[in-house]
This record gives sequence, structure tokens and C-alpha cells, in this order.
Amino acid sequence: MNVETITMSPEAAVAKLEAWRHRLKRNPDPEARKEYEGAMAGYKALAKGTAVIDLTKVMAACPRDEHHRPTLAVTRADAKTVGLQVTSDGCAIFAANGRRWVRSNARWGSILEFKVAPVVGILLLQQWRAIVPMIPLDVGPERIDLARHAILWEANWKKEPPTDPMLLRPLAGSLYAVVAAWDLTPLERAVISGRLR
Repeated sequence: MNVETITMSPEAAVAKLEAWRHRLKRNPDPEARKEYEGAMAGYKALAKGTAVIDLTKVMAACPRDEHHRPTLAVTRADAKTVGLQVTSDGCAIFAANGRRWVRSNARWGSILEFKVAPVVGILLLQQWRAIVPMIPLDVGPERIDLARHAILWEANWKKEPPTDPMLLRPLAGSLYAVVAAWDLTPLERAVISGRLR
């Protein structure tokens, strides 16, 4: 899966991080502090050489399949399946484990919504489901709270398992650090293929 990343050399990111730390100490405004801390989280990830993406931008630019559905899906990393609904305003709403949901009552991460390219030829408010990739034990950190991470992948809006996901850690706003990216093996794909039965 090829997605656009935010790039910067680790040296430049360290310099920006130091400048932001200095600026943060001098600014008592709580709203500004929150944004500064978000920027610092991004620079900190870049300083470590971690890839960073703007998930809203990635989703807005994602291509469509033959039925005009987004080819990318995103949900909580601990979900087994995801539901997709496209609203009349062009918002793709992804619901963990494909449950029906009420947007206003959602807890963090149970629903993720993103504007996608203008919707043409799609039946609005129809729902689809896809299998969420498994995270093999040899991928990513050993100790990780999957409920606080997201997973991005090329979705098959049918019973076919996915192939090449990314594990994402939210930083601030729509900024996410790429914790891991991998290809599922044929064996791993076979193991999760029954999730939509």
C-alpha cells in the first residue's frame, strides 16, 4: 500500500522539536499548548525516523473500487471486522466490528470518519463490511494497547482477506505515526478468512 507520508530528516525534526519545546515553555494558553504538544508529538516521531501520515489527507485522496467505495479502510486495531457507510455529504464512516452505531454516542475509536473524494454512483447509507487484518506476533511492539491504535489497509468489501496493512498510533488531530507495516502471509490470510461468515 502506498500512502503519502510527511517527511523530514531526523536532524531537522530534532531542531524543530527543540524550538517547539522552548516555545511551549513560554506560552501558558491551554488551547495553544494542546496544538504545540500535538506538533511536538509529530516532530518527536520524525526525529526517531518514524513515518508520519495525515490520515485525513490519505483518506480524502484514496481511490475507489468498481462500486465507487473507498479502497482504503481504517478502524481500531483491535477490531475483527469493519463496517463502512458513506453519507450524503461524502463522509466515509468506519465502525469497528461492523456494528450499527449512533455517531453522537461513540467513544474514541469506535467509529472513525473521514471525508473521501466526492461520491458518485454509490448508494448512500448502504453499509458494507470488510475483514480487518490480523497483527502477527512478529510485527510491531510486544506490549501495545491495540484499542488505542488504528489500522489502515486496502479493504476488500467482500469476504476476501486483506494483504498489506499499517498499524497507526494517533499523535494529534489527523496526524498518525506508522508503528508497523507488513504483508499478511497466505497462512495468516487463511486464518482470518472466516471472520465475515
